Amino acid sequence: MARSCCVINCHSRSHDSHGKPKAKGIGFYRIPAWNKNYARDVSEVTKRQRMAWIAAIGRPNITFQNTPPHMLVCSKHFLKGKPAYKMMESDPDWAPSIHLGHTELKAATTAKCDGRARSKQPPQVSHSSGPETDNPGESHAGNPASGEQPMEYNSALDHDYFCDPEPACLDVTVEKNMKLKEEMGTLRKEIQELKMQSAFGLQRFAGSDDDIQFYTGFASYRHFMMFWGLIEPSVHKVIYRSRSEATERRSEAVNASHTRQSLQPIDELFLFQMCLAAGLEERDLADRFGIHPLTVSGIISSWTNYLYTLLGSVCIWIDAEDIKAHLPDDFKDFPDTQGSISDEELFRRSGLADLLTEDMAIVVDEGFLMSDCVDWKVYCPAFLSQNSQMLAHSGFQRQEIERLSAHVESVIRRVKENKLLDSVIPLSISGSIKEIFTVACLLINYQNKPLVKARAK
Repeated sequence: MARSCCVINCHSRSHDSHGKPKAKGIGFYRIPAWNKNYARDVSEVTKRQRMAWIAAIGRPNITFQNTPPHMLVCSKHFLKGKPAYKMMESDPDWAPSIHLGHTELKAATTAKCDGRARSKQPPQVSHSSGPETDNPGESHAGNPASGEQPMEYNSALDHDYFCDPEPACLDVTVEKNMKLKEEMGTLRKEIQELKMQSAFGLQRFAGSDDDIQFYTGFASYRHFMMFWGLIEPSVHKVIYRSRSEATERRSEAVNASHTRQSLQPIDELFLFQMCLAAGLEERDLADRFGIHPLTVSGIISSWTNYLYTLLGSVCIWIDAEDIKAHLPDDFKDFPDTQGSISDEELFRRSGLADLLTEDMAIVVDEGFLMSDCVDWKVYCPAFLSQNSQMLAHSGFQRQEIERLSAHVESVIRRVKENKLLDSVIPLSISGSIKEIFTVACLLINYQNKPLVKARAK
């Protein structure tokens, strides 16, 4: 059945003249009923709402007692596209308030209306100066000689049906709605500010670099956001653990109210960093972010795999020229040094040996004792070297090499600063600890803070 809007000058229709649907996305709503048999407060509110709708529509054939069922109001006359709940009297959409055709008409003044009403009043009948007759029908007005024509009296002219309705009531309603809109905007802004203060997420700590460093390991909020800018274009590729897998692990006693509440991707990264850098447990993170512990476990697992794949695909073997251009001051005397090593077995398995050439050198730290002959130079403290020729070949003093070893220690310390790696690994992430450790090492390249502070001379 075709439906149309009854508001003046509104041409919204659900179907065209051929019966095809026309108004996509436009809803049509009946004039609310008066719930007079409900509780007193409900009865009064619904009565006022019905009166407000009828006043807003402004059609003389729609009254409080008579609202034809085909008289509908479309969604164009509500700020949010639909009427508010009947008990929300303070809501601007409690009644139609916008695009009301009659509010755009020029209001007639009272004097104009009174003058128009007087023009419709019947003229007084003049009587002759002769004696009155007993028959009231024999009036002097019927005498053609008097020059006056008889006029029938119409009682309908005593009413103001022909006057434009006074817009005072409508103006008051519009003014009230405008004030309510302003108050609603102010309240929404306050609610948003309170949500920002109470919500646990990255934005809560945006003004404190110390908190950012404590929770994430990044030097500042700016550094964290720079890293986020690098990975954000591919965040949509994060593969979350399937719901079926989570369901298998979920106990039957878990309340339905603890199901996953969505977090913004940047807050998921913040959660992952809080687990890795601050070592917070899953239950603690769940309480802070207002989600279920299983959801926390899924986020950590998903972001571990994502960062392991993404950061692992970035080539960290920089060209020799780029390395020389960005060497720390302590390495200026060692321009051929491409990196630092602390463990021989890790070094062998890493595959770095295949990338080194004869003109390159490495700096080693405690525990790295070369037992095999190598084709490249090795710089190490004198007390660590079992081969006196190795140190003699380098031509550097012990103090200078020990200064370089501080860089090796700092890199190792950065990884150890991640509290998760210094605690008991939870069973839920123990299967991906290798990937987590790799991510912790790769993140050092993006946390951007000086390796070694200026040493006192």
